[in-house]
Amino acid sequence: MLYQPILPESGDEDALAVVEAGDIPKLHELRLHQGSIWLWNRPVYDPGAGGHLRIELRALPAGPTIVDMLANAALAIGLARLMQSQIRTLLPAIPFTYCTANFYRAAQKGLNADIFWPSLKQTQPEYFPVSDIVARLLPHLPEQLASMGFIETDLNHVLDVIADRLDTRQTGAQWQLKKLAELRSSMHKRDALVSLFTHRMIVTDISFGALMEISDAMIPTATIECGGSQDAESNLMAVDGLIKYLTYEDVLSNEHTDMSLEFLQNSMRLELLESSDIAYGDHSQMECGATRLPDIEKHNFGYVGSGDRLGFIAGILFENLKVSDPNGNEAIEDYFEVREGVLFPKRRLKFFMVKANPEIARKDCLLHLPLAD
Repeated sequence: MLYQPILPESGDEDALAVVEAGDIPKLHELRLHQGSIWLWNRPVYDPGAGGHLRIELRALPAGPTIVDMLANAALAIGLARLMQSQIRTLLPAIPFTYCTANFYRAAQKGLNADIFWPSLKQTQPEYFPVSDIVARLLPHLPEQLASMGFIETDLNHVLDVIADRLDTRQTGAQWQLKKLAELRSSMHKRDALVSLFTHRMIVTDISFGALMEISDAMIPTATIECGGSQDAESNLMAVDGLIKYLTYEDVLSNEHTDMSLEFLQNSMRLELLESSDIAYGDHSQMECGATRLPDIEKHNFGYVGSGDRLGFIAGILFENLKVSDPNGNEAIEDYFEVREGVLFPKRRLKFFMVKANPEIARKDCLLHLPLAD
C-alpha cells in the first residue's frame, strides 16, 4: 500500500466469504481509505450497481466555460493515450524531481513556461517551451482519441480551442486574470478605500452616528466597524488598516486591493419590541419574550436554512420581534416562524452583524439580514 491508513476503523465483513457466496463485498476499510487519500489519479472501488472499479482523473483544472473544460479533458486524455506506448521508456528519462519542477513552472507561467521533457537521445531531459511541446503533439491527438471511441466531429471543435490558445497565448486562467485587471481599473475609489480595512461593504441608509453624517452636504460616509475593545483580532484589523491609510501614497487607488469586496445592501433589522425582553440560553428562559441560542453568532456573515434553530419564543412571534422592510412594512412572518415554541428561519437567509451582547440587542437590534430578492 502506497499510503498508510490514517483512520484505523475496521468493519465486521468477511469479504472472502461474501465473494464465495456470489455477492459483492462492501470493503469498508478500503473505501474509507480511498475517501481519505486524494490522489491526482485516484483508483476507486465501489460496490454499487453490481460493483465496479474506476480511476478518477482529478488533475483537470476548472475552466471559465464548459467548452474550455472539454478542451482540457481532450488534451489530457489524448496526451495520455499518445504517451501510453512509450511510457516505460519515457519515465526513466525524466526523474520525478523534474516533473515537480514542471508542475510549478506550468502553474506559475502557463503557456510562457519552459519545462523539462524526456529525451530518448540522451540521459538528461531536454528543455523546451511548453507551447512548442503542445504544438508538436497536438496534431497526433485526433487519431489517438478516435481510437478510444471519441466521435471526430465532437473532437475537432474542442481541439481547435487548444490550437487557438497556442495562437493567442491565452488560456482560461489568463483570460480570468485579464478580466480581473479590467474590473480593478474600474473600481470605485470609495471601494478601494474601504478595502484597506475590510473585505465586506454594507450599503445602508441607516445612520451610525459618524460625524460626517450630520453634514449639511450629506457626504457619503464609510464607517469602519472593527468590533469591541476586547476583540484582539478586530484591533489588529483596525491598526493594519490605519497603517495602510497613513503609509500608502494613494489610498484611493485600486492597486492595493484584491477585488474581493462582498457587498451587502438593502439591509433589514431583526429587532426586539419594547414590550418584550431577551435572554440567551439553550432552552426557553422566559414566560413571555425571546430566548436566543448562545452560539447564534456562529451564523454571522453566513447562511441559515429553514431547519436551523435560532432560539425560542414564549408567546406570539409578532408580539416579541419585528422586521421592517425598506418601505417600513412589517415583515417578520415573511422571514421567520415559530414551530412548537422554537424560532426558525422561514427561508434561506444570510445574517450579518449578529449581536452577542443582550444589552446591544435590546437597544439596537439582534441582527441584520439583506432584503430577499
